[in-house]
Amino acid sequence: MERKTDSEVHHQDRHTKMQEEAAENQHLAIDAMEKREAAAAERQRTAREAESQELTRQANLIKPGETRDMLLERVRKLREQSVVKVVEEEPPPRSPELQRQFELEQKAGREAVARAEAEEERRREFRHKYEEEERAKLGETVYHANPGQNEVYPTSKPK
Repeated sequence: MERKTDSEVHHQDRHTKMQEEAAENQHLAIDAMEKREAAAAERQRTAREAESQELTRQANLIKPGETRDMLLERVRKLREQSVVKVVEEEPPPRSPELQRQFELEQKAGREAVARAEAEEERRREFRHKYEEEERAKLGETVYHANPGQNEVYPTSKPK
């Protein structure tokens, strides 16, 4: 009988291990697939059950002998009951220190608004003054470089 070389033995062992691993992987894949299918079947069963319950609930909304108007009136009453009334609560009283801080912030805000309004008024006056100076330079009529569609571009200024 012929003795096998170490290389042949090694490759034969390796081949056997690979076949065992492949068989194990196949079993794991089959188990995983079965679990996925079972989970999907459970989800479908749960969904069908929930849908059935919802249909039953909706079918029971209308009681035997009840008209559409009676159902609508019942819905209106349910809506009135479910309306949450918002109660405006007064803020808790402030401590003297918090009240002073609040008043300081209010005062600073009023001063900032007054400064902004004064600045806007100063800019408005400057703008009017500038426009008056421009009118004085050019005369009463100001010609724009690009007249509107309904205007004729002046070829000469009136004298």
